[in-house]
Amino acid sequence: MRITLICSNFSPRKNAANGGELRFWQDFMSLVRLGHEVHVIVVGADIQPDDIEPGVREAAASVNCIPLAKPEVQTLDWWKLLYSNDALTKVFFPGFWRLRDAVERILTSINPDYVWAEWIGALTVIAPSRKVIYSHHDFYYKVREVRDKVRGAKRRFIDQLRENRLKQYELMLSRKGLCTVCVSDSERQEFEALGVRNVSYIPIVSETIPPPSVQTDTGRIFVFGTWHNTAMRSSMKHFREAIWNLIEHSALPLEWHQVGTLETQQSDTWKWVQEHFVLHGFIEDLDSVFRIGDASILPYKENTGFRTRFVIAAAYGVVNIGYNETFLCAPEFTPGRNCLAGQTPQDIANLIQQYASDPALRKRLGEAARELYENEFSFEAQLPKYARVLEQATARNDH
Repeated sequence: MRITLICSNFSPRKNAANGGELRFWQDFMSLVRLGHEVHVIVVGADIQPDDIEPGVREAAASVNCIPLAKPEVQTLDWWKLLYSNDALTKVFFPGFWRLRDAVERILTSINPDYVWAEWIGALTVIAPSRKVIYSHHDFYYKVREVRDKVRGAKRRFIDQLRENRLKQYELMLSRKGLCTVCVSDSERQEFEALGVRNVSYIPIVSETIPPPSVQTDTGRIFVFGTWHNTAMRSSMKHFREAIWNLIEHSALPLEWHQVGTLETQQSDTWKWVQEHFVLHGFIEDLDSVFRIGDASILPYKENTGFRTRFVIAAAYGVVNIGYNETFLCAPEFTPGRNCLAGQTPQDIANLIQQYASDPALRKRLGEAARELYENEFSFEAQLPKYARVLEQATARNDH
């Protein structure tokens, strides 16, 4: 088949700085390895074809980049959001509406069998006549709500009205797809409850990671991932405010570490991380820092998207620790078997104490996490899932 992959705001990257880039790469490379002719269009980012990763450029049938012009000034009357989808696009995806004609010209020249749309923003630039497979990363309206909570922003009536319209708009856009592919199983279930058909769950994974060899000889807990991620900011703010005081005076035999892109703005939570964690920053070779039986903490209760760090941590035998809700996106994880999960801040504090005091527990969970990775999260294990998605799209198209 001839497939055009439309990526919004980022390009596909194997060595990714965020889960979106990695998902773009995974979807692209999976379709290529299944033998399809894949063209890439990157919209909204200030990227040129030469900036695309060499491996992607070499494997793609063609690469086109359509950057945004200067940000437009928003002069819309708020009441237009109540009825105008174009108004919604201009507010929540500024500039994207200007890219529609350029995208359609490229699609006309390629004449693909299917358009694979990455993230909800990509759906705003695709003509209704195109046969679309929608790659859902997260519900944008949910992410915006969590960001406001982290910032402590006051939500006015107009803000809530806008978010409600965005929710309706996202659902309307997602129904354009012949099929929907979710990174989160809990959001797959949410789509199905809303009556959306042909929804699949495929987790975000990287290229298959070789097994680690070094085992930890002490308890080490990491805050792992880019600090710009909304889930990271939210969960660590919660960890500082609700959990840290339950363990800080326990004299636990623990080391606290940070790995991932550093904060550029000095928030209170980031200042706290600097005081209590050993900062490593972004590390390309994670095998140089992670050991079997290390732990990664992410106490996140919101149901937004997928936790890519869970998969990568498990690949290195690192034990993920969070709330029960944190793992709803990835039901492959089983608390007590290959991760640790609780219901309350006190539960998390108790689990950290158990982890710190029990070397055998760390070893068992770390080895089980790696085994889970090999069985469920290798790159190769996802390929049959992509093949089934294309079969579903073809079946729906034929009808």
